[in-house]
Amino acid sequence: MEKSSPALALASEKAWEFASKADAVLRTGVSRAAPHVLAAKNKAWEGAHSIGTKLAQGNVGDIDRTEVTTILSVVLGLYFAYVFALVFYRLYLHPLAKFPGYKICAACEWYEFYCYIVKGGQWGNEIRKMHEKYGKQLPNPARGAFKSLNHNFCPIVRTSPWELSIRDPVFYDQLYVTAATRKTDMWPRGREGNGFDNSHHLSVSHDLHRIRRKHLEPFFSRQGITRIEPRIAELVMKMDKRIVGLKGSGAVVPVDHLLCALTGDVIGQVSSGMQAGLLDDPDFTPAWKDLMIKSTTIAPLFRCFPWINKFLQSLPTSIMNSVYPKGISNMMLGKTGQRNIEKIKSDIATSKKDLSGVSVFHHLLSSDVPESEKSTDRLRAESMILLLAGTLAGAHTLTFVVFYVLQNPQIEKRLRTELQPVFKGYPNKMPTWAELERLPYLRGCIKEALRLNGLVGNLARCSPDEDIQFRQWVIPKKTPVGMSIYAMHFDPSVFPEPEAFKPERWVGQYDRNMDRNFVPFTKGSRSCLGINLAWAELYLASAMLFRPGGPKLVLHNADESDIKISRDYIMGFARADAKDIRIKVE
Repeated sequence: MEKSSPALALASEKAWEFASKADAVLRTGVSRAAPHVLAAKNKAWEGAHSIGTKLAQGNVGDIDRTEVTTILSVVLGLYFAYVFALVFYRLYLHPLAKFPGYKICAACEWYEFYCYIVKGGQWGNEIRKMHEKYGKQLPNPARGAFKSLNHNFCPIVRTSPWELSIRDPVFYDQLYVTAATRKTDMWPRGREGNGFDNSHHLSVSHDLHRIRRKHLEPFFSRQGITRIEPRIAELVMKMDKRIVGLKGSGAVVPVDHLLCALTGDVIGQVSSGMQAGLLDDPDFTPAWKDLMIKSTTIAPLFRCFPWINKFLQSLPTSIMNSVYPKGISNMMLGKTGQRNIEKIKSDIATSKKDLSGVSVFHHLLSSDVPESEKSTDRLRAESMILLLAGTLAGAHTLTFVVFYVLQNPQIEKRLRTELQPVFKGYPNKMPTWAELERLPYLRGCIKEALRLNGLVGNLARCSPDEDIQFRQWVIPKKTPVGMSIYAMHFDPSVFPEPEAFKPERWVGQYDRNMDRNFVPFTKGSRSCLGINLAWAELYLASAMLFRPGGPKLVLHNADESDIKISRDYIMGFARADAKDIRIKVE
């Protein structure tokens, strides 16, 4: 364990001394105020009793306004006293009071709401500013203790009354740990209002999460994804056929529409065997992409006001169809997922064949999981989160590949040259995932796209049974603590020119700290379940988009500011007025 510096030890001692004095002041104030509060309460109670009696007797006109005013005054006074006491406790007496951070964040969550909703997805940027601000305020002796960190960043800040943020790449593996190291719970507040509470990903309890994930892992394992790889390749070739069909037409294609249609078709096929047909639409089903983005960017609002999502879920299909095309609105409400699950249950019950390899839900419903885990409501939540995560993350990453490769002719030429040997047999033979991942430059292009497109928001985790030791700080158990993948990926001491797309940085000999900091799928017992599906999809689609002999893709009025991450809704998004990245096929 690392020893505290003298400056930090002194600061901790002063903080404890101040907290003790604050506690004494609060206790004295409460003891002196108690008689007055009790007297006011008794007077208000007498007034309320008098008003109630007169109302019961029908003597409304006899109600004294003074009595009403007294009651309202006492109620408001007690409310403000409660708020004052709560804020005072959070600022000075709470177990997290010793950690640096904005006072408004320690007092309430409204600043987070302001940054997300009013400022438009700026909460992640605000957390980074906090780390910078309090790093510069560290005394020189204490700052010397963090030379392993970048510049003057403070390694830990308090971002809400109950949450902490850490910025220390060395600590990432110690926070996001496997089940063998310690239990990891989901923070309940982090999942409120989204409607996916019953999914494996958002299961609060470590043990429940492990039970639910265990039965999904075989399908998403390397072996499981290799088994269904031909189906993924078939959809990738379907995308290629659509692109070839646009050759020379002069049509301008929004890349994210095309790629959301591809990834939506893939995850629909993989999750439930559903033939969504998003790639078949002449415009690549733009409403699907819009729904995915709206569902993601509105999540912070649902978290602050959980009742909004519950209200939307209760709306009739006819109303939702007036906002979204039929089918897309059903997907939003989970009704399509519900129908698919009920059909799968029926197929399994009537079929004499083993259907467990058809899709994730065929596999799950054919397994020996408890019947409670096979309920339609639970699997509907699972379906929705698979569709959302499986569509948007992959499509965003592929959009980054397309933009940055097409933006630099040297990168495109080198990539197409590397792909020539593995595409010699195409179209009779499609290169496999295993063959493609052995190509170092292609791997570098995909890794750079994942690095630049990493999750921005902190992924908070709780240790339910034991405190966490972070340097000289002891983090109380059950405290939500998060780290930012974006901060890991843009660390200039590990990735020189971090905002530049440089596939060559991953080729040949390179700093192994890059592997440590590269965490696009996070780590630990709650890491991304679909990591193998994502890698297979990214390799197959990226290779097909730039295959030798394929159509020439050209960017159309695209600028880097239209793709550069500037907003945080857990996932990163470009500025609000950014144009779609579009291409022409020549």
